[in-house]
Amino acid sequence: MSHIVIDDFAPKGLVRSLTETWLPPDSGHWHRYENGKRATKDPERLPQAAKELLRVMSTIDVDSMLGIDDSFPDVEFLHGAGLHQIDAGGSLGLHLDSERHPLLPWRREASVVLYLDDCDGGELELCDATGQQIEAIETRSNRLVMFATPSQWHRVAECRSTRRSLCLFFWSRGDGGTETRAKFA
Repeated sequence: MSHIVIDDFAPKGLVRSLTETWLPPDSGHWHRYENGKRATKDPERLPQAAKELLRVMSTIDVDSMLGIDDSFPDVEFLHGAGLHQIDAGGSLGLHLDSERHPLLPWRREASVVLYLDDCDGGELELCDATGQQIEAIETRSNRLVMFATPSQWHRVAECRSTRRSLCLFFWSRGDGGTETRAKFA
């Protein structure tokens, strides 16, 4: 299976705790991409609720659920993962996620995203290689989406409200792929 959606994934109080302790845009915590998306810059400064949710997410058996072999979660470095935010009016164009870790000999196998709010717009659109939408997944609070990263084209539709999520990537050791950055169409 290329993707899985799980509603009501985590304890609601834990999700609420993370939304209440979310770091403000001017906290110095964020890396801001050219497209306006913000992502974790310093995993040491994550709110405690984020650390606990990442621990829960790291126990998911993505290998059996997605048909992957010998993957492991990166909860230490969180390169490109952790807290993500796209503000109203933002979107992400059609892209493939990075294939390789930029510093370690790891291949990215899966992306796991936990949405923290109900977002107006901001659907995750899974697409084929031509950009044709296969499925649109609504952004709902406490909805977890996981998908195999290699060759899965996707985009984020325009957000009409703020879209916040917690992301964790699963990796394997070995060859495969050369891209250390997302590849946009």
